[in-house]
Amino acid sequence: MSGFKVALMIAFVLLWTSPGAAVQRVALVIGNSAYTRIAALTSPMNDAGLMATALRNVGFDVVDGIDMTKEAMESAIIDFGRRLRAAGPHAQGLFYYSGHGVQSRGVNYLIPLDAPITEESHLPIKAVPAWWVLDQMDDARNRLNLVVLDACRNNPFKVGTDKTPIGQGGLQVIDAPTGTLIAYAAAPGKVAYDGRGVNSRYSPFTEALVEAMSRPGLQVEDVLKRVRKTVRERTGNRQQPWWASSLEGRFAFRMEPSNGAPPVPAGSGTSAQPAANTIPAYLVIDDADSRFWQRIKGNCALLDEYYKRYPNGRHMARYWERRRECAATR
Repeated sequence: MSGFKVALMIAFVLLWTSPGAAVQRVALVIGNSAYTRIAALTSPMNDAGLMATALRNVGFDVVDGIDMTKEAMESAIIDFGRRLRAAGPHAQGLFYYSGHGVQSRGVNYLIPLDAPITEESHLPIKAVPAWWVLDQMDDARNRLNLVVLDACRNNPFKVGTDKTPIGQGGLQVIDAPTGTLIAYAAAPGKVAYDGRGVNSRYSPFTEALVEAMSRPGLQVEDVLKRVRKTVRERTGNRQQPWWASSLEGRFAFRMEPSNGAPPVPAGSGTSAQPAANTIPAYLVIDDADSRFWQRIKGNCALLDEYYKRYPNGRHMARYWERRRECAATR
């Protein structure tokens, strides 16, 4: 074999095995809003839609879910682990959750839509421990992962039957495994705002995060510093995001344009460098599907209108569940 062919083969191998080659980005985004057993939340479904769109625009392969039961969350997390493993050791993974969350005995729990929790001892059985996601990332053995938890809201549970509190509001900051960064909407044990707290359809944390991550060239640590400053200002110093990191490499959501960043969608009229503290116009979602569902879900007489308008809508699983509930009351 000629020297030229050998050199060509070596170059080809290096192209496909080097860390910078064809890095895959994999994300799972969950937003739980329409709780029925505990207080419903306004913004998580909007937050999840906004975040999913933002991540797709910076090259992530995103699976997103709205108003998920425990079974649905478990399946989605397991599937996320499979996709991350299949993407290879150089893949970049991201898990995002917006919704209710509590801490109990050193563990952070994400609360599914259908969690019938009346005692603190129910949490390990009926809620989703955040470490399940970290375990999936660890098993995938990829080099860089981000976990974003916009779940530091007021404790949604009343006291248990023995009159003791069920968990604590806010989340506990835990050490991030090697190669992982965990971002929290609020400081340890502190409460974060839902969109209603700042007169917005999005939570202040998620809104600020999308604004900052859309700016080219910012390393993730710089993104989070901007987020912290923005959220503090917008909440009058009442909320301060937090993070724990053991990243060993550099990560930017959107690379500088000269480095091959995903282009801004055609026709958006938005430059690659959005103005500070402004969500790029091409990311704002007019979610007529979710707005209509929120309007009619409590009225059994109007329920089938959702199926007629959105037969493949985002809330079809909840539609069938509500339909069964309505039929049982007739």
